[in-house]
Amino acid sequence: MTAWPPRTRTEWLALVLGVAALIACGLLGAHAPGQTLISYSFAFFFFTGLSIGSLALLMVHALTGG
Repeated sequence: MTAWPPRTRTEWLALVLGVAALIACGLLGAHAPGQTLISYSFAFFFFTGLSIGSLALLMVHALTGG
């Protein structure tokens, strides 16, 4: 079982929306590159923090037996 190509309609929709958002970010980033990098960094660290924080809680739960 492979992940490529997307098999369901929802996966194709997510792919198209992601590509459209990437193109929009590139076009808007050409206009104001400094703000684009600041916004990208904020979003990256925010969502990375959520996932790493959840992983830490999951590991504590596994260690203590929940």
